[in-house]
Amino acid sequence: MTICPYCPHHCDIAYGGTGICGMYTAVSDEITERFPDHWLMITQVSVETIPFVHAFPQAKALQVSTIGCNLKCPGCVSEVLVRNPDDMGTGLKIQSAQEIIDEAEKNDCKGIVFCLNEPTVSLPSFLRVARLAKEKGMFVGCSSNGYFSEHTLNLLLPVLDMINIGLKGKDEKYLRACGIINDSVVIQNIKKLVQAGVHVETALMHAKGQENDLITQAKEVVSISEKIPIQIMRCMAFGDLGQEFEPSIPESELLCDQIREYASHVYLFNSPGTAYINTVCPDCGDVLSSREMYGPMGCRPVTFLDNRTCSCGYKVPLTGMASSSRYEEEGMDGGYRPTRALECIQGIVTCLGVDDP
Repeated sequence: MTICPYCPHHCDIAYGGTGICGMYTAVSDEITERFPDHWLMITQVSVETIPFVHAFPQAKALQVSTIGCNLKCPGCVSEVLVRNPDDMGTGLKIQSAQEIIDEAEKNDCKGIVFCLNEPTVSLPSFLRVARLAKEKGMFVGCSSNGYFSEHTLNLLLPVLDMINIGLKGKDEKYLRACGIINDSVVIQNIKKLVQAGVHVETALMHAKGQENDLITQAKEVVSISEKIPIQIMRCMAFGDLGQEFEPSIPESELLCDQIREYASHVYLFNSPGTAYINTVCPDCGDVLSSREMYGPMGCRPVTFLDNRTCSCGYKVPLTGMASSSRYEEEGMDGGYRPTRALECIQGIVTCLGVDDP
């Protein structure tokens, strides 16, 4: 039996077996990836679709993802990618770190971003890409649940420029359903990332009835740094999560107003037509940058204040240089390409009566 070092589960993996995420195995007393340098998706995206709102505005990045996760959260937007690595592992594309960086350079991408599933479950592969990206002067980012070990944090810190951490609220029942045993791990990781100079944004899922928990969690984030943008993701009924958990847009806007009493920059996603996705000066109330919803979990810039400073003198806490124009994703109406595609395929085969994974 060998202890996996990558997340707080610290699975005790037998030779040839797997842990909770299903992405690592034990070989010769070492933990190794089951699918090294295997990728579900490698595609060009704008950073706002990850989403980032205060980092490298309008930049084009090469987005990579694999499969699997170390959590099992109800209503996960990426459920189709993470629930059973055994079913999907044979369909992944093998591509070396150098080939990925070559593709990024060929398409004039400013950075590499790991998104859609949890980078912790494919950490060695991600690190190989990230290290080469840094050598080429590219930025490196990821979206994550933040539920990773100190060992993983120490491996990420030398290469990571920015991270969006999806927080899971404070409800003990829900945290246990996700598989989180100790949620203080995530807050401690955010503190250490901020202290190390990594740009951090946080995403909080707003399900009905969780408002007080989210306000408490937002206060925790603000206590770490007032510069951290807080993204409120209005709950949409993905996976096995029922419609009764989905708040109205006005209800989520009210939550944003409540959190804005404590936080300078609060954004509302998954809400068509809302003005709460714009950057507003916390001092004078002027709109500094405007955005529109761009599929589930994403946004798209409409106007952008490139000098970072409001007419009243307030300076927006941005990381990285802004690109002169936004990147338009060809043939895309927003959202995450692979999850939407796989859900379409799943719907088709279900209608055909196919039940073989």
